[in-house]
Amino acid sequence: MPKQTLPHWQRIPLSALVSLAASLGCNNGGTDKSSLLELALPLFENGIHTELPPLRPETRRIFEAIAHGDMASALKLSATAIHTSPEDSEAIYARAVTLYLTASFGTARPLFEKVIRNGPSFADCDRIFYLYGMCLLRLGEAESAREALLVHLQLQPGGIETRIALGELTLQEGDPDSALVHFRFALQSLPSLENSNAMQSVAQAKAQAGIGKALLQLDQVEEAHKAIQLCLQLDPSQAQPYYALSRIYMRQGKHEQAKQAFDQFRRLSAQH
Repeated sequence: MPKQTLPHWQRIPLSALVSLAASLGCNNGGTDKSSLLELALPLFENGIHTELPPLRPETRRIFEAIAHGDMASALKLSATAIHTSPEDSEAIYARAVTLYLTASFGTARPLFEKVIRNGPSFADCDRIFYLYGMCLLRLGEAESAREALLVHLQLQPGGIETRIALGELTLQEGDPDSALVHFRFALQSLPSLENSNAMQSVAQAKAQAGIGKALLQLDQVEEAHKAIQLCLQLDPSQAQPYYALSRIYMRQGKHEQAKQAFDQFRRLSAQH
């Protein structure tokens, strides 16, 4: 989604954003999560309309290592970066992302919060709210996770990953109708299957899985079955859709197929 441009008189320079963060107390480590997000939102709203600098080459190398699945190098590089520049938002962000992706959620959380307190300082920094929300979700803090994800959605209304995450969260809370809204929005925002790249196909699969689980909660078993089948055609490596498929087969009285789907769910779960 292209970024909108504010009129020149409405834009706040980067230096002013940093000063505003300090004056609001965003650098106070004692700020609770709700206050942190409330204070940060206007700063980042202005930040996405400001020409922020791209990530530095040394920071990009960390994310390149992550993209290639080389988490050992990412951990080493990010540790060096934060040791060299312990107050630098880029270094803290790269370290937080690396720790999050290696399941060190409790260690990643305060680093994400520190970057949020510091305010926007590099391009596409608004993505931190999605990652922070997912980190909180992994830590079992569902309501705080929702707040962070909604902040990201306010900054980037077309955020596909965020829509899927909110759909999953809403589904866990027993509201399949609201979950369907998020999943279907995500699906409609993606290109058609024939025009999708690998990452988009994974997102398609996640959205279809969510739709299938939501429809199953709504007792629309046949439609749920179609959605789960589409999901598994796109990405047969995920475990959870097979669990949903086993439940669908049980509802259809297909007990042998239900057992096979559940066994596949268990095999894939053991691999992750």
